[in-house]
Amino acid sequence: MEIKDLVKTCKIESTKEGNLKIWNVKDGKIHFEEIKAKKLEILTYLAEQEEQKQAAYKARELKIKSIEGLTELQNAINAELSYSKAFNRMMEDEYNDGVNPPSKPKNSSTELKQKYPRAAAYIKAENWKYANHYAKSAAGSKAVERIINGENWNIVITEMEQEFSDYCKENIWN
Repeated sequence: MEIKDLVKTCKIESTKEGNLKIWNVKDGKIHFEEIKAKKLEILTYLAEQEEQKQAAYKARELKIKSIEGLTELQNAINAELSYSKAFNRMMEDEYNDGVNPPSKPKNSSTELKQKYPRAAAYIKAENWKYANHYAKSAAGSKAVERIINGENWNIVITEMEQEFSDYCKENIWN
């Protein structure tokens, strides 16, 4: 049996100590001698697989970081949320009812959304990705990946919203 098939069949993982962890005990017992004989090859294969996963993860992160204005827009949104919370705390404090207000954020997220529409589309799709409804979340996940991979953000957002709208219309009586 090939290493790839052996790992998949027996659900083999490597441990930090350089040992093998076999999750499928039934198949592991059947192929035990083969696993034992090919231990180094299996460990090498698993290490290569892990390296490929890490490389794909880093490539994806670079694509996200390359979205123009994304960090600036996220910082502006976070600053507005912090300002809103601080303002509400100030208004709830009877000893500081407008006397010492928090400073307003320097950048407006609405202006930055107009300046960086792709970043705004990414944030919108990411918010949909974390929605409670599974269909909305699925549409958001697809849109996030498409925006990361450089597709036209306007088309992607329109299709994302249309996908969820179609789902809602289809299941209105469920």
